[in-house]
Amino acid sequence: MQHLFHPVRLLLTQFRRPWVVAACALVMAGLLAALAQGMFGRILDQLEATGRELAGLGGVARVRAVLQPLQEHRGLDHAVLHGDPALGMRRTASAMRVDAAFAALLTHPGLMPEHRTEAVQMQNTWRSLLLANGEDRFDAHSALIDRLLELARRVIDDSGLILDADAGAYHLIGALDVMLGFTLERAAQLRGLHAALLASGGADVRLRGELVVCASALDDERKLVSHHVAALLRYRPDLAAELGDLPTRLEQATLTLRRLVREHVAAPGAELSAEMFFEQASVVIGDGYALFDRTLALTERILHVRMEEQRRELGWRIAGMLALLLTIAYLFVGVVQSVRDSRRAEAERLLAARVFEHAGEAIMVTDADNRIVKVNPAFNAITGYATEEVLGQTPGRFKSGHHDAAFYRALWRSLNETGAWEGEIWDRRRNGEIYPKWLTINAIRDPEGPLRHYVALFTDISERKRSEERIRHLAEHDALTGLPNRALLQDRLSQAMARAERAHSRLALLYVDLDRFKQINDTLGHPVGDALLQEMSRRLQATVRASDTVCRQGGDEFLVLLDEIESSEDVARVAQKMIETLAQPFRVASHDLCITTSIGISLYPDDSTDVASLIRNADIALYRAKEGGRNAFRFCNDDTNPR
Repeated sequence: MQHLFHPVRLLLTQFRRPWVVAACALVMAGLLAALAQGMFGRILDQLEATGRELAGLGGVARVRAVLQPLQEHRGLDHAVLHGDPALGMRRTASAMRVDAAFAALLTHPGLMPEHRTEAVQMQNTWRSLLLANGEDRFDAHSALIDRLLELARRVIDDSGLILDADAGAYHLIGALDVMLGFTLERAAQLRGLHAALLASGGADVRLRGELVVCASALDDERKLVSHHVAALLRYRPDLAAELGDLPTRLEQATLTLRRLVREHVAAPGAELSAEMFFEQASVVIGDGYALFDRTLALTERILHVRMEEQRRELGWRIAGMLALLLTIAYLFVGVVQSVRDSRRAEAERLLAARVFEHAGEAIMVTDADNRIVKVNPAFNAITGYATEEVLGQTPGRFKSGHHDAAFYRALWRSLNETGAWEGEIWDRRRNGEIYPKWLTINAIRDPEGPLRHYVALFTDISERKRSEERIRHLAEHDALTGLPNRALLQDRLSQAMARAERAHSRLALLYVDLDRFKQINDTLGHPVGDALLQEMSRRLQATVRASDTVCRQGGDEFLVLLDEIESSEDVARVAQKMIETLAQPFRVASHDLCITTSIGISLYPDDSTDVASLIRNADIALYRAKEGGRNAFRFCNDDTNPR
């Protein structure tokens, strides 16, 4: 890369003021930028506008996908409410299609944030509408449809579709707006109202009046669609083959639907079921949506063709400027290359200084004699020492006494052999507090080899240590009572058995269970039961030595480990003390509660020499104590009555 710009550098050396050449290059670059803005600004704006229109068109398509099943659900729901339950299954299916269409609308990538927010609100309204009761659901459906139509119009406006300069595209968008917002919605209202009238037997006068008004409005809006289609074909006769006979079919079908409704209103005794009429009307509306989809596809094709033309024009303009751009870029980059080398070192120095000052880790730099020459603000914050207090000192000033001499010998051996050391170390802050930190030390040498500095980076890991301790406590203790859980008890029991084996001593495991505790939960509730268990755990702990372990097994069951016992009589006295202590009334949430306790006891090594068997034997003894009448204790190898 260096030799590539050698001619430019050579040219600069021929001038007494090379900065003038650099300034000229910058002026030329500015002129080029202005020229590029003039050549490309308009075409890029056009491409962006076309992209917005395509995205808006996609949004309109997603709204249309919601409208058709929603209109169908409204008509079916109205007919069912007026006495035709046979349409219920079809109503459920249409509701599922509405859900799927809403999901597709919300995932459309071209939807603007404000439009997406409105669509989410409409989806929530739809879900609420499904749970509503009453005959006003038709109006609620219609209100939701009106909101969707308004959303479609805003999408059309915000994406610039309505302002399209192409007359054909303008009338296509106009036909879409009118069909979606007026004709198809009016036809769908007519279908729903007339299906409900047929379902009610034709006796609802209000429905008949609304039908007449709706049928008249549909005829007017049909004419408006015909006007837009005629205008479209006048400006774009090439689209006639694309539209085919759909406009004619829509007009004929709309007239047929209007005639069906008028005939039944005029002669209510005609034989026509709500389901049959709904099918016929759906065919008409389906033709309308087919015309809508065809019109949508034509609009999309026009926009895609336009976008391709704009891209080709942009490509030719880019190609036209490429040679000029490369020439000016060659000159400009050569000038930049000539000054960049001198600035790179300065930039790297400034960057290193900023990283040093703003690093989250504490950084300490010492010389080859291990005297501190520089520290960063994070060092001051962690240790509490000001910079002037530590300059010239050795890191030995921060020793906590936590580590022995062998630790520091291993540290220096690693530094001397590998040039680095990393690990956990405990040091002392200025206020005397000892804290853990994770320390990384690297030796910095000159390219020739001599040692220049040591760089130490460290972070305070006190909070991590506390978090680890909290996690360990939660893993080994019961959340309700704070007692050790079964896992911790098994660990302590294993250690106690190992000690007992070495000392040829004995230990006891007591399995404690509250009698009929379930009745307290069932009658007074679990909060009272939990409070009782907490108070019971405190009393249990008070009956044993500090060296013994009380563990919550689960529910109302507890395990008590008595270490280094002299005889089984001592265990019996402790068990009896527990029964008597727990028999005292408990005052819990304004309730005076009296409970009894059953205890099973197994001894090591008398009854078992492994943890699982010792717990199982204590459980068996507990079962015998309960069989014998509860409120007693029983040894595993005792076949007499409970005591």
